[in-house]
Amino acid sequence: MSQSLNPQDQNGGFLLCVDVEVVFQVADIRFSLPRSQLMMSEFFREMLSSDEIGSQDEGTKEKPIVLEAITVSQVTSFCRVASSRRYDTPPEMTLKEWSEAFQIASLWRFEQLRAYILKNMDSLAQDPFDRIQVANECGLTEWLHPAYAKLCARDNSFSVEEGRRIGFERFAALVKIREDDFKNSIRAGIRPGRSNPERPPELRANCTSECYRLPFWLNAREKSFLEKIAREETLRAEGN
Repeated sequence: MSQSLNPQDQNGGFLLCVDVEVVFQVADIRFSLPRSQLMMSEFFREMLSSDEIGSQDEGTKEKPIVLEAITVSQVTSFCRVASSRRYDTPPEMTLKEWSEAFQIASLWRFEQLRAYILKNMDSLAQDPFDRIQVANECGLTEWLHPAYAKLCARDNSFSVEEGRRIGFERFAALVKIREDDFKNSIRAGIRPGRSNPERPPELRANCTSECYRLPFWLNAREKSFLEKIAREETLRAEGN
């Protein structure tokens, strides 16, 4: 039996849909979004203007539009974000849920919503390993080199588990960059620098409820690794 996501759905207390007009089905779950919101998406503007999908009986409870190649979890995360933007503070979601919402917003070409989700993911993904994982899942290649730089500059050595998370080739490349930097510092008679965790004043000041989560950033030492990373074949990514 199919289930329906509706305003009374107790999924973290968030309203999943309002002003229902177009009904979709993913697996055995039905959900709905207002047509006015769907028309903000190039994907749905094309779909709803087609001869078949544009007919009155398509997109109703009796004949929902079936969507494939996406998961119920992805759609649920997307609906939570799409229905909560009227509030000042973003919904409390995990990084995985934000990344799921981002994947759907990208797939369905909701450009403004995609930018909103990306801004929240950027501030939430502070751990370099989490950031690399999200970048791989969401195609955010521009996130990779800054995350690598933060790993190269950190004081602690890598663990085996961390190596597994990023893959052997990338792990080996980052270790090599760290070792070369250490050797060069010793040869030059310079004590290897420490990564300063302090954020610059402009990122700490004037923070409103809209931007209380601070963005990912690199200090001077971390930035110094970017050029070395760019030269490393294994760490090159399209868009960097």
